[in-house]
Amino acid sequence: MNIATKTLAAALTATALLGLAAGTAAAATPHGSTAQLGDSYDKAFQIQNSTTAPLTIGGYAGSDWNTQTADPAVGTQIGTDAKVWIYVRPHGGASDTLQLRSAGGGTLSLGIAQDHTDGMSFQALPDSTLQLSQLSGDGYSIVSISDRKAYSEKTILGYSATLSGLQSTGISGFTCPADHPWLIDQNLASGRLVPNGVSVDEGGSVGVTIPNFDIDKDGRVTGWDSRGASDTNWDVSTHAVNIDGHCTDDPSQSYQG
Repeated sequence: MNIATKTLAAALTATALLGLAAGTAAAATPHGSTAQLGDSYDKAFQIQNSTTAPLTIGGYAGSDWNTQTADPAVGTQIGTDAKVWIYVRPHGGASDTLQLRSAGGGTLSLGIAQDHTDGMSFQALPDSTLQLSQLSGDGYSIVSISDRKAYSEKTILGYSATLSGLQSTGISGFTCPADHPWLIDQNLASGRLVPNGVSVDEGGSVGVTIPNFDIDKDGRVTGWDSRGASDTNWDVSTHAVNIDGHCTDDPSQSYQG
């Protein structure tokens, strides 16, 4: 993919949006729930606490929660391996937030986006110390909350060359390693046409251009492509250039192509 064709958009660096199950009131009624779903509340999901500490419902923001008759009250504690049901209006057309606090010190905000076509989806805010995943239920969705893993970054020398005066060469491609598969989403070479997550070390006379990058099936950038990539020494003296790839194993910090 070419950097020039990348659509810029304001996006959270969170985990991917997860769709909640749609369906009719009868199909969405979960087994063992504490309230029957009616015409006004025909969507539900189950929160499972898979962390090592109890979770507490810190608050609801928005107008589409069924807090009066079904949803657990603010302050309700969800013990380790315990589950609670949450009910929402299917077509409220508003954005809503549920905050969970962990006795271990972490917090998690579930941002619920609703519309009249696609139903509901939710995401964890990127600064959370907890993470979520979606599982399949019988006519409903399960949100499993777990402790966020410790992520790390790795800096790898992707290209190195010594250029004589006024020399120009091609730059070989680079791919992040399997244990840190994505370039980080940081501009590390201001003023240069290179992907985010790429840094250039040179004495000031070498121009570097890397216009193309490679992506995985989820659109995360895994490295740069050699097509159109070049470096040019604009000085008459010899200069060295090193190009590093800064790779991460955190999908929320990865560069999206």
